[in-house]
Parts: sequence; structure tokens; C-alpha cells
Amino acid sequence: MNADANTLIDAFRGYCGVEVFRKFVAATNRECRIKQRLMFWQQDKWESFVATHAEYAALEFADIANAFRICHVHELPLHDDHVPAVYGRWHFPDGYLETKNDEFPYANLMFCGDSGQRRRHSNQDVEYCSACREALLQWNDGREHTCGIP
Repeated sequence: MNADANTLIDAFRGYCGVEVFRKFVAATNRECRIKQRLMFWQQDKWESFVATHAEYAALEFADIANAFRICHVHELPLHDDHVPAVYGRWHFPDGYLETKNDEFPYANLMFCGDSGQRRRHSNQDVEYCSACREALLQWNDGREHTCGIP
């Protein structure tokens, strides 16, 4: 992440507050990348931000998406990886999915495919956050059955 992206992140977080910032970043890295545009609520927030921060008014979606390619929990850059793809029916222990979403959404040590999906690949490209991976390993430490680890 470059200094310009850090400056933008700090300014935007300061403008909208941590909760809205995290929601904005999470949506940017999920739904928005698929649609290649901001959601309507994000567009409204972005337009009100650039009204007071004109230096960012010329940014296109790709620029915004690249700047916010960070983990919304740890605010660290997302990295690319190629991980094992495992297909099947998944049964996670109580609280795992909520904890994953809150504490390590970008651990992505493996790709969990649905049993109904065609097994196209034995590996999958993912984005990950190094702090999320560490948090997942700590969460699994001492558990009888691990989750999210191939």
C-alpha cells in the first residue's frame, strides 16, 4: 500500500467513522468488485466525502477499489494466494461463522466449495490478510476439530 492510499484511508475513516468505514471497505472488496461499481449507499457516502476532499474527486472505481484493497477488520493490505479447494457439505461448530466474519474474514487458508459445485479445480485463487490468518490459527489452537485449515 502506498502513501497516497494510506492518506486516503485515514481521511475517509476520519470522515465517516470506523463502523461505516469498515462496512464500506467490506462491500468494496466483495460485491463491488463483482459489479465493478460502488453500491448506491457507497456512492452517496463517497460523493459527500469528495465534496469536502476535492483532491479525491477524480478517482474512478478502480482507483477506489485498489486503495481500499485492505482487510476491513485489521486494515492491512490483502495479498493474493493459491490455496487448496475442498468440496463437500460443511458443518461448522457453533459460533465459528460469526467469529470468522468478525475476527478473520480474510484468513482464506483454503477454499470451501459446496458439494453441489463442480469440482473444477483442486486449487483456488484467494485474497488474504496476514493478521486474519494468524487470528484463525489462534482461534483453532487447542480445539479438538479445527476449522478453515486444510
